Amino acid sequence: MSEVHDVREVAAPDPERSRRRAGINVIPQRVRRAREEAGMTLAELAEGKLSRTAIHLIEAGRSRPSEATLAHISERTGKPIAYFLGRDAGTQQVLPEENARRAADLLRQASWSMNGLLRHGELTVTERLALEAMLLRIRRGILFLAALRERQ
Repeated sequence: MSEVHDVREVAAPDPERSRRRAGINVIPQRVRRAREEAGMTLAELAEGKLSRTAIHLIEAGRSRPSEATLAHISERTGKPIAYFLGRDAGTQQVLPEENARRAADLLRQASWSMNGLLRHGELTVTERLALEAMLLRIRRGILFLAALRERQ
């Protein structure tokens, strides 16, 4: 007679195996720039340790590399890890370019939230006007930071 198992017991994933780490925040454009400056294709940078798709996703900002992946990219391109993090290699301080990028990301999130609030039907006229004024300033801030980053 065969043994009968509770389906939940057999099918339950191992929490240690399925837990993924968040990855490291890098500047995606720097990964691409480092690869191109090294004269490498996606496949050459991946060098059998990663897939071309994984490198592409990191360069597109749609995936964050693990410590091991970032170390591999750093080694293959000859750039220090700090270069990809937007930090000065000597002082480890966050560079102004990275601060501007982070600020723009936060302002975009605030803009999305403000749009959600504006869709709320129970706002008074005064509340709606105040939110619209804040949203306009946030959008101007995003444009200013984009111009600042292009200048750097």
